[in-house]
Amino acid sequence: MESKVLDSRIPLRLIETKLHVNKATFGLRTRKDILAGARVSVEISSEPPGADIYVDGKFDSSTPAKLLLSPGEHTIKIARLGFKGWERKIFVEPGAVKTLNAILERTSP
Repeated sequence: MESKVLDSRIPLRLIETKLHVNKATFGLRTRKDILAGARVSVEISSEPPGADIYVDGKFDSSTPAKLLLSPGEHTIKIARLGFKGWERKIFVEPGAVKTLNAILERTSP
């Protein structure tokens, strides 16, 4: 190491350093990171109410409901005993609000 004297009273050493920035440490996120964690509001109702809501094949809740889904394509299925099933594919975009109302038809007796 080389020493230099900037002030006649204080000797200083020049030190070579390398700075490695970890984006997680500083909370830096890319657009892709932000969108991956984003949730979009989807309001689902049915006539009659009280039907089961399935999102991508998994039970979520019953109508009416306000769901928070990740951006992208999802399959929404609404089912109630005594009624024909209702199914739609939706595409959820960040910042959008989706509203679905499933009109269920009675099955034949």
